[in-house]
Amino acid sequence: MPSASSAALCRQPDPTDPRSVAAIARHCVQAGDLTGAELAFRDLIRRWPDLALGYDGLGQIYLGAQRYAEAVACFREAVARDPSAAPRHNNLSLAFYRQGDCSAAEQAGRAALRLDPTYPEAWNNLGNALLGSQEPALARAAYREALRHRPGYAKAWLNLARTNLLLNDNVGARRAARRALQRTPESALSWQLLAQAEQGLHHYPQALAAVEEALRRTPETVELLILKGSLLRDTFQPEAAIALLDRGARENPRDSYMWNELGLTLDSVNRLPEAAAAFDRAIATLATDGRRVGETCVEISPEAMATLHKVRYNRTMNYL
Repeated sequence: MPSASSAALCRQPDPTDPRSVAAIARHCVQAGDLTGAELAFRDLIRRWPDLALGYDGLGQIYLGAQRYAEAVACFREAVARDPSAAPRHNNLSLAFYRQGDCSAAEQAGRAALRLDPTYPEAWNNLGNALLGSQEPALARAAYREALRHRPGYAKAWLNLARTNLLLNDNVGARRAARRALQRTPESALSWQLLAQAEQGLHHYPQALAAVEEALRRTPETVELLILKGSLLRDTFQPEAAIALLDRGARENPRDSYMWNELGLTLDSVNRLPEAAAAFDRAIATLATDGRRVGETCVEISPEAMATLHKVRYNRTMNYL
């Protein structure tokens, strides 16, 4: 909770200088007083409507609050008032991406880069927009540009690792994950991506060691438990995998990935009736969680088999 003094400060902006009003609003954000910050930015907009500063600050608040439509509207106003500033376009790109409009995000990102071709955040956000538009090769090129201009950009290394995984470039994914770990050694996500890359290279002991590092940092994470289960199966420890995945499925009964991985593992040791039941549970969750399950040779219902053969096992990835 913000202190009374910080709240009072946030509500007493300097009436003569827009920069001081913006500084006070930013102080409110740092103090956790978002209501005070919003009031200060609105005050700035009311008294200096031709400046982008207030709209940009208000848009940042809405972006953090996941009020994406309002963030887009504010950043549009900021761009209209300061069209030559690359950060205004980049903020608009990010808001469009969070809203799910990847085409508009790409357009805004390219506008930012026309103004500043060396802007790493804009390259990273452009990569995200391209990924959302199902253009992984172009996205990878954008992430590489971000890293060319800022070699230590951890977010871009993570995004590059995930994109390389999508492109089945496991060597590139491993390299990018290792570079991310150099900068974020305590990041469970970096360890997870390294594990997935090592798994893709069939380096199962190394992958299992990496996923254990990830679990040490974020225990009981569902995706990590699924990954560990698949690696236990890959390293010929099916009973340990079944025990882990069965517990995970009981604790997360609406997770189709968990049931699917359990079914695959049961299938690998010819426990076919149990595998069929696990796959049926996975399929039953598809309508409610929007996820997809993999293929299997187990004889199950024709409807279930049609669903299984229609799509491949695919995890949704959120880009930073």
